[in-house]
Amino acid sequence: MFIAKTRLVGFLLMAMAFAACAGDRADADLDLESDAPGVATSEVSYEAGGVTMNGYLAYDPSVEGRRPGVLVVHEWWGHNDYARRRAEMLAELGYTALAVDMY
Repeated sequence: MFIAKTRLVGFLLMAMAFAACAGDRADADLDLESDAPGVATSEVSYEAGGVTMNGYLAYDPSVEGRRPGVLVVHEWWGHNDYARRRAEMLAELGYTALAVDMY
């Protein structure tokens, strides 16, 4: 039973490493430094379990009325510019996006 669990854990770790590397290659041409035109952004703080975390809210202020919301969850290494840029990209499509900080 121990060997089966060890193999399963090893397989899952390899799959996660492969997925992380594949994502880096697929998005290598993404310009993380560009500002999204027409998108408003702001830092927001929220609390969960007594811990205050900082998120990044992106939305298009020209969209009137209700709009769908999306949570952008970062990779295991934490909240970074990549998650923020993805939130901006979703805002360009008409969503309100919050790049959360889970750690």
